[in-house]
Amino acid sequence: MPVEIERKFLLAGTAWRGLVTQSLHITDGLLIQSEGRKLRVRLTDDRATLTFKGRRDGFAREEVELPLDIH
Repeated sequence: MPVEIERKFLLAGTAWRGLVTQSLHITDGLLIQSEGRKLRVRLTDDRATLTFKGRRDGFAREEVELPLDIH
């Protein structure tokens, strides 16, 4: 099963904003959350995915992302 390693960064300042070349509107919802596991649906303009995230083990967790047909 694929493994996600989550990293978070705190940006100091707003200089990065001038480097942005594209943005994407994302709508997502948490369908199930139980014992450290999650099932999420995420929608963009032309794509939808269903994502299962397993329990966290340090900075890593199992993750499976499946495309959904929205057309």
